[in-house]
Amino acid sequence: MKKLLLLSLLLILNSCLAVRAPSVKIGMTVDDFIKAAALSESAGFDGVELHAAHGYILAQFLSPEINQREDAYGQSLNNRCRLLYEIVDGIRKECNNKTVNVPGPGFIM
Repeated sequence: MKKLLLLSLLLILNSCLAVRAPSVKIGMTVDDFIKAAALSESAGFDGVELHAAHGYILAQFLSPEINQREDAYGQSLNNRCRLLYEIVDGIRKECNNKTVNVPGPGFIM
């Protein structure tokens, strides 16, 4: 039985991060998600799930209504997805280099 951890523990962050946080704070958020995944792996979890719905921080960045940023994390769909891409890429790099949704041994996302 696979043990997966939902990385929603980090969702207690400022709910307005998608609107007005400086890019430095966004970088810290990316690092926090990656560290949480690495800790989950070291604690024996088989993988993590990134919850990007229901108004949580990742969903806020994806939403054109909420995300009114005018920098690299806002406006176009690719920019609004940037936070999620950075988190996924960082977890892939840090945790056994597994790709998303690939069954088998190793850390999955």
